Amino acid sequence: MAMAKLAALVAALLLVSHVATAFRTIITIDEADRRRSEGGGGGSQQCQQEIQQRNLNHCMRYMMEQQRGRRGYNNNNDGVEEEMELNQDHYNQCCNELRMIRDEKCRCEGLQMEMEREMQQGRMRPQDMREMMPTAQKLPNTCGMRPSQCQFDMPSS
Repeated sequence: MAMAKLAALVAALLLVSHVATAFRTIITIDEADRRRSEGGGGGSQQCQQEIQQRNLNHCMRYMMEQQRGRRGYNNNNDGVEEEMELNQDHYNQCCNELRMIRDEKCRCEGLQMEMEREMQQGRMRPQDMREMMPTAQKLPNTCGMRPSQCQFDMPSS
């Protein structure tokens, strides 16, 4: 009887631990939007400063190449190996760029800001951003860092 109670207690503690971890690792950009509307100026001030000091160009290039690859833009296999090597280089450089952003919450905010900047400058359409979202959401985790998943606002068409 005592062993059953102990086992149930351990199981309950493990469950609570996993729920708390999952809650902590999913960062929602809506929180940044709330801070933006309350404080003006866009995002938390700490994230704004950290993001402005960093360059996420390789992350954008990596995500764009991933998006193009899903569309099958190179059907004739010419130069595929070189493209894969170049995209691997963008990926590695992107992970380095994200690693330089110390605050894990700012990584997601930085990725969203980069995508929005590309749209504002006319280099990307809302549809492109929507197609890029799955890659962007997992990018910090793919690079072996937190958060495990970013949540972004989807652009309207």
